[in-house]
Amino acid sequence: IYWPLGILAAIVIIVFLFVPHYKLLHIASQNESQDAHKAIIDRYFVRSTMCVNDNRTKTERIIQFNHYFRVNQYANRAVIRGCNDADTLLVKDDAGTWQPTDVNIVLSTRQNPMWQKACYIDDITVADSKVRPENASIDSNNSRICKALAKQSYIELNWNVSVHFHF
Repeated sequence: IYWPLGILAAIVIIVFLFVPHYKLLHIASQNESQDAHKAIIDRYFVRSTMCVNDNRTKTERIIQFNHYFRVNQYANRAVIRGCNDADTLLVKDDAGTWQPTDVNIVLSTRQNPMWQKACYIDDITVADSKVRPENASIDSNNSRICKALAKQSYIELNWNVSVHFHF
């Protein structure tokens, strides 16, 4: 009678040990969102608004930064506009530090939903309603980068060393 439960338990243990376990995303609390805003402003505001050879004045640059600066609902991705209208997708790394990514993004246009959702920025950017063949290589590259970023947030079991947590 109990052997089916034993087989089920063995399967669950094997799956747990040999399959990557992704951290469940949770909606950030107000404090987590405020901490993310503060950390990004502390690290990126000055370098994004004090530009040399920029096409905007300092006041215009500050307005642009504030207009495009957004943190997603999980407080692990953000977008900013910096010098010369260069837009950046930021990602919160394992140590809790905000890092720029290589995602090719223009915040004043719509984003391809294929990679927008993979980047967890569908709540802070506007999705494009049509596929644009001229952007195929950019979309493909952004999708690849975003999927790789998402895979960084899982628990990796390493039998030789120990258990490593990636958050």
